[in-house]
Parts: sequence; C-alpha cells; structure tokens
Amino acid sequence: MISLLDINVLMALGWANHPHHQAAHAWFQSHSADGWATCLPTQTGFLRLSLNLQIVGVSMTGVEVVNLMRGLTSHPQHTYFESLPKLTDADFDPLARRLQGYRQVADAILLAIERQNSATLVTFDRAIQTLCPWPDMTVVLSP
Repeated sequence: MISLLDINVLMALGWANHPHHQAAHAWFQSHSADGWATCLPTQTGFLRLSLNLQIVGVSMTGVEVVNLMRGLTSHPQHTYFESLPKLTDADFDPLARRLQGYRQVADAILLAIERQNSATLVTFDRAIQTLCPWPDMTVVLSP
C-alpha cells in the first residue's frame, strides 16, 4: 500500500539536522519501493517549516526549499495526491466526530486524504492515533 508521508516525516527526510532524520531514512529505505506520496498540505507544510530559520537552523529562500522538495519528490516511487476531500462529504463524518479542537484539523485533513487514496499515513505524531478511525491505515514511527 502506498504511504502518505506526514510533514514531520518529510522534514526528517529533508533535513539532516532533524532529530528523527535517521529513523525517517531507515523507514524510507525499507518501504519507499512500495510507493510514497505527498499532497498539497504536506508540501505546503514542508515549505512553511523549511523557511523558518528557528526550525531548520539555516536561512533558505523559497526557491531553495522548492528545489529541495523537487529533489525529494523526484524519487521514482513518489506520487502526488492531487485530489483533496470535501469536508462536507459523508466520508469526513467519522473524522469530524473525533475532532476535539482546532489543532487536530490539519491531521484530520491528512487522514481524509489517506482514506480517499487508499494510502497509509506515516508519521511521528502518536496523538494522531486518537483521531484516526482507521488505525490500520496509520503507521507511527519511533524516533
């Protein structure tokens, strides 16, 4: 099954100084041949966080970060999920029922995208398990 990488996994893959860099690369080496994906929310998050000097420790331009993303997504097993779910569709209801606050909205969107594309969400975020109504479709990596 193809894996949708959460922003935190993309950041760990893209930045050697990320504390989970080794864990992300170990997972990627073992599973990337099965296919992996990004989408607008994960690529946007990668861009936003990578432009933050306090997070990555390096001052980058937008062009430099986009080129870094191009390098990551040029991998032969990468897929881009273009289709985004509608929050008003009944398919989103199981997630809406579990939402406890505004901080879970981005995670709910990623879970809806994973479900829509029959993918597995790969993340370092343990808390996402309480939001996900489909636990077999989420892989939480250990740092």
